[in-house]
Amino acid sequence: EATPKQLSTTLHFFGGAAEAAGGYMRELPSAETPATLGELIDQLSSEGPELARILAVSSYLVNERSARLDAELAPGARVRHGSLEGEIY
Repeated sequence: EATPKQLSTTLHFFGGAAEAAGGYMRELPSAETPATLGELIDQLSSEGPELARILAVSSYLVNERSARLDAELAPGARVRHGSLEGEIY
């Protein structure tokens, strides 16, 4: 019997964030999904100053809905970043 695939949290980066993150998409295993969007952004920001700068002035969607940093994340979430003006790429 096939083992079901574990849920993973999918992150989508665009523009300069994709360059700074080293790619347009990243998946986090369910065990590594932080409790909130803010914790995820803090974790990603620790990877480098350019990515941190971009993420600090970005807006976010979680599961296609506008989200603040206190939004809860669950394994399987889809996170997209956009500009400060609210344009989601």
